[in-house]
Parts: sequence; structure tokens; C-alpha cells
Amino acid sequence: MTINFDAATARSGASDIESAISHIKKTINDITSAANSVSWTGPAFTAFNSAAAEWEAEGTRLNQVLNEMQETLTGGVTSLGNTEEDSTAAFRV
Repeated sequence: MTINFDAATARSGASDIESAISHIKKTINDITSAANSVSWTGPAFTAFNSAAAEWEAEGTRLNQVLNEMQETLTGGVTSLGNTEEDSTAAFRV
């Protein structure tokens, strides 16, 4: 079984995923900002405000998960790249 690792390709893939994560975070922030800027009163506002608070809490949780994914991915690519470089150096005579 052959396993090929190309650090440049892995970094490029990680960069693409980081861009997607940034876009998702921006969307969450935009929706949260829009929800927080609404101003009216009454039962509809109370219900909306409750839903907006739930959305913001879920957005915060999602941002934490996205941060963890990004850190894990970046760390994994870096670790694999370092292992590849170390292995290559070890076999050079």
C-alpha cells in the first residue's frame, strides 16, 4: 500500500477549508447583527428576541466548533509536513 503526502496540496486544501470557515463565520455574524438591530415592541418582538438569543448561542457554539476544526486541520497539515521533511532528511546520505 502506498501513501502519498504532498505538503503543498495539503496546505492548499487547508487554506480552502479555512476560507470556507471564514465565510460561515461572517454569515453567522451578519445574521446575528441583523437580528440585534431589529427594534419593535410587543409579543412578536419578545418571541423574536428569544429566537434571536437562541440563534446567537448556537452561532457561538458553531464558531467554537469551526475554530477547533481549523486548529486541528492546520496542526495536522503542519505535523504531517514536518514528519515528511524529517523522514526525507533522515534518508539522505
